[in-house]
Amino acid sequence: EKHSAALAAWPASAGGGQQGVLAVTAACVDMLQVPMNSVVGAEGGVEGLVAPAGFQDTLLRQGACSSLVAVLENSGVLDSPGAALLPVNVLSRLVLSSTESAKQFVAAGGLNSSLVQRLLADTNPSAMLVDVLLVISQLARLPARDSFNPYESISKAAIYPNIKNALERQGLVGPLIDRCSDADKSTRKFACFAIGNAGFHNATLYEALRPAIGPLVGLLRSSEEDKTRANAAGALGNLVRNSAALCGELIRAGALHALLDTAQSQDEGAQGQSMGSTAGSNAAAPGDGGSPVSIALFSLGNMCAHRECREALLAANINMTIKRLSANPNPTVQKYLQRIQTKLQTASTAAAPPQAR
Repeated sequence: EKHSAALAAWPASAGGGQQGVLAVTAACVDMLQVPMNSVVGAEGGVEGLVAPAGFQDTLLRQGACSSLVAVLENSGVLDSPGAALLPVNVLSRLVLSSTESAKQFVAAGGLNSSLVQRLLADTNPSAMLVDVLLVISQLARLPARDSFNPYESISKAAIYPNIKNALERQGLVGPLIDRCSDADKSTRKFACFAIGNAGFHNATLYEALRPAIGPLVGLLRSSEEDKTRANAAGALGNLVRNSAALCGELIRAGALHALLDTAQSQDEGAQGQSMGSTAGSNAAAPGDGGSPVSIALFSLGNMCAHRECREALLAANINMTIKRLSANPNPTVQKYLQRIQTKLQTASTAAAPPQAR
């Protein structure tokens, strides 16, 4: 910072001034990233970074993330978005490479609202916007521990209007739903995952996600790999997590019957026995840690919270499904069966007429 301030005060004609600061900043950042080569996987995707032994540890120890945040805030690079491309890219690669770098980024003020708003400006180059969104997405995946709370920091950054505007302006929800029918199986799997995430926190996108119900049901009834079917089952459950607005559409599309049929796939229930009991506990990641059977049961439990779905499930003989699965040895299956029964009993008690005294 001291050198940059002195350079800024030096005559531009002698290599100083704002352009001099930008030139030196670019040279320094370029030197930092030279050893950080991307690793390209078998399918062409970037899998990570390779650097000389200890290089990334040295960057962390010397506060590289903090310095790069300071560069973005104080050097004037954001006044010339092209000059900010490299610092933002190096920052994103560091944040994606380790949790400690991510913590350093947040602690240095990388999610300060004023800075994030400038980084997400519509006029910035697409490559820069992608890097910023990668950083935010990575932070959203990290657990809150001790004094590190990425969710609180993201909320304070006030980025939700930017994301909402991008979704609406670019029409991203429609193409996302179309990816459920993509020729690539991994794309179909992650499309289900993303749709489930979009419906997890609130019902804001429910109407936009209504057309996803049919494709999700189709994947659930198909011969897709278990992870994709689990993601589809979780996404359907998330579409009733916050509101009953889509219950009618779910019933008409056969989602309830598809979930019941999936839940009765005994072979998959046995496979899920060793997967632990986390399935559905974090429905933001539908299908994560569970078989299609357990995730289908968790989603059926979500649906039992709404009268329209509950009545349709009772008409479809959900009690027979519960009885058939009662002998399943999977503890997660038993946990979610109990959850369904509790919701059905609670609703039945609430609907019962008062007893005469």
